[in-house]
Amino acid sequence: MPPTVRRMLPEASLQLTLLAEGLSLDRPIQWVHSSDLADPTPFLGDGHMLLTTGTQFHDDATQHDYDAYIDRLMKRGVVALGFGTEVVRSGTPAELFGACLEAGLTLVEVPYLTPFIAIARWAADVISHEARERDDWSLSAQRAISLAAVGQRGLAGVLAVLAQQLGCRVAVFEPDGAFDAVLSPNSFGDNELQVLSSEAVRLLRAQRRSANSAILNGQRVTLQTLGPGGRLSGVIAIVGAVIDDMATKAVLTSAIALAEISFEESRLRRGNLMPLHGELLSLLLTGQSEVVLRALPRLPRTDLRVVLCNSDSQSQWLIEALERRATTSEAHLFLAPRADNLVVLLPSAEWPSLKDFLGKYEVTTGV
Repeated sequence: MPPTVRRMLPEASLQLTLLAEGLSLDRPIQWVHSSDLADPTPFLGDGHMLLTTGTQFHDDATQHDYDAYIDRLMKRGVVALGFGTEVVRSGTPAELFGACLEAGLTLVEVPYLTPFIAIARWAADVISHEARERDDWSLSAQRAISLAAVGQRGLAGVLAVLAQQLGCRVAVFEPDGAFDAVLSPNSFGDNELQVLSSEAVRLLRAQRRSANSAILNGQRVTLQTLGPGGRLSGVIAIVGAVIDDMATKAVLTSAIALAEISFEESRLRRGNLMPLHGELLSLLLTGQSEVVLRALPRLPRTDLRVVLCNSDSQSQWLIEALERRATTSEAHLFLAPRADNLVVLLPSAEWPSLKDFLGKYEVTTGV
């Protein structure tokens, strides 16, 4: 857990007294800084705790001066203010207490015998311990993901472990934007899938390696394309994870890298079939249909639809998307190269689904 004022208060060695609870009692403290400047904000950052002895407040300081001081701290994102007593004055000024109370800034009183460096050191130790814990968790999570990669479930196991480690849901979308229920370890509602699939299609159509973040039903969503630009192999969506530190990013990166390796291996295996499919198509065109149908038992004997994708539509990503669709979906699809075109054979009943896929990417076809 990161350092907070609430965690700091019970520390017996510091002997702090809470004067104004404010709105940030449980907000993480990024660092502790001390200054008696009238405007220390140029030297402060968001999430800092400020310690001061109050020499900047002259005897004739008015409530307006205290209010303006606290207002500057609030606008800078200061988490809390600690006032060191018995150095310049006895006790904490009532005007300062009133300003903090009005603005909602947490205020603690620091006794004379507690050096400011002790508070800074306590926070630094907690921050360091938190960082070590996050690093240990990250390494453990990456080991679990690596072990899942060599397990029986392969990539599906990797993504299941990723969802467990990040406490989120994971969805995988194929090159046509279709939800991959086999690889995805979590279930999603129809409306969720519609939104996620639409965004996945948008990223895939651009054919550039990219990522995007959005909010879905109050949860943060991160979408990341898989594969190199020009031949993307899909999109992975992370729903409900807080990816705001290097430890979490390292876990996510390792899982995405394994997913891309898995997709690349599948692509290479599919690519090895393309020359064979070209020969089978040549046999089919010469009338040797029985030989071809024996080699392709999934294709029906009747009511076939032949689709020709012209050369303007034939980019590498389209070939790979159709190859993946042919080998991983339930569609009875046959794909083969023919000169500068792609020939697709499929049952007529499955043509509407393929037509919808090709239409999403504005592919010109002849049927």
